[in-house]
Amino acid sequence: MNEKNVTWNDLLVFGGFLFEPLEENRFDLSCEKAFNLSFLVKLLCHLRVDHVFNAKKLQLNTPVPTRQSWIECLKTYAGKGDEGTAVEKLQLENLDAPIIGVVRQLIRLGIRTTQSCGGHERGGQRKSLPYLKLACPTDLLIVKTLFNKLGFWSRITRHQAIKIFEASDRLYDLGLALSKVEDILPFRYEINQVREKTLEELLSIPGETYHEEKVREYVLDLLPEFMDKVWADEAGNVLGIKNCGIGPVILISAHMDIREPLSIGSKLLKLDGIWERDIGILGADDRAGMAIIFNILKDLNENLFQGTLKVAFTVEEEQGQIGAKFIEKNFFEGVDYAISLDRRNGSDVVNKSRFLNYGSEDYSNLFERASMNLWNDQHRYSSTEGGVSDLRVWSQMGIESVNLSIGFYNEHTDKEYLNLEEWHRVHDLVLMSFDLLYREYQSMEYRKRIRNIDEKTRNSSVGIQASKMVDR
Repeated sequence: MNEKNVTWNDLLVFGGFLFEPLEENRFDLSCEKAFNLSFLVKLLCHLRVDHVFNAKKLQLNTPVPTRQSWIECLKTYAGKGDEGTAVEKLQLENLDAPIIGVVRQLIRLGIRTTQSCGGHERGGQRKSLPYLKLACPTDLLIVKTLFNKLGFWSRITRHQAIKIFEASDRLYDLGLALSKVEDILPFRYEINQVREKTLEELLSIPGETYHEEKVREYVLDLLPEFMDKVWADEAGNVLGIKNCGIGPVILISAHMDIREPLSIGSKLLKLDGIWERDIGILGADDRAGMAIIFNILKDLNENLFQGTLKVAFTVEEEQGQIGAKFIEKNFFEGVDYAISLDRRNGSDVVNKSRFLNYGSEDYSNLFERASMNLWNDQHRYSSTEGGVSDLRVWSQMGIESVNLSIGFYNEHTDKEYLNLEEWHRVHDLVLMSFDLLYREYQSMEYRKRIRNIDEKTRNSSVGIQASKMVDR
């Protein structure tokens, strides 16, 4: 940006302040918190700007400082720590100066950040890249698309982060570009439309129990694009393995069969976020679960999952988990955790049935924690007892397992429907759980290394003591 063209509007955006322009050099900061107004006063006083605050209305009576002098002032007073707080408690001076405006504009657009860094340069050379950590996996896709559309190169990395491949000084321009974006609904809508397309395709394919041929063809045609190895076993289940580096081994599953045939000539009805059929069952049990798995596989390349993912699309689940029982036992070797997507409602983590525990409380609590990280109490998932499903089979092998709600209701009846908002949320819940499971894996590996070091130290100490006794 040319120094001659810089305005007070621009400088306030650089500092992350929320305001409404009034007449020239006058601004309404009514929506700003007192601690951020105090930060603004520090900046103005440092640059000896003549200003008047009256009922959060700011009048500036001094010519606009240069861009560089304002940036140097921000660097002097900002960057005392990281935000890591609720949005309403966000203190701008805790952020790195270059990224203040970016963080604040993303929050204005409804994107919640959890950590940020403006990048570090030393001696004119870049030492680390700017990055943002976000609360929601889908938001990562939105922000990357948005940044790139605005002309700023970024890439999603592990642990819900997005790196920005720009010099720190360019971040001020990114914040300014974001300030001109009215909303992100078009970006969210585009992602949702792609996900819903997969769902609609699966809902249109017949495949009642014992007649899963057509849906199996669909899976075998699409799945190899995302997996390293895909095959159909003798029972008709479709299985796949994707290796993404060292990390936990996670099994994710859904069943291909529906309880009864789709009604001939029936139509899919979409009204106010609810999908149902005009006649007969919808088939969301469990085509909705299958669609989530395919969508997650598409997203994994962006979210950089680390570990091994095993996928099972089973047959004849509706008749007593017949297909799951016939999966070769060696497919489950090394599996640490299992996630089934085959539960009604919008907030259940099924970790047991009436007669069997599927997983430990610690494991099901991880999904509760993931939902809290995503939505606080607003859409909290809770552990509960549920019915019998495929995860009964692998949980009996000692694999930690849960079955997650995916938003369908009244399954197996002509009143079955799918709540689309709840269905979309599951994508984020599963991706967030992958990240938490990887962190748990890292923690376990760290504890193993510490134990091994302690054991070697003890053995060495015992050896030395024994040697001394022999010398005596």
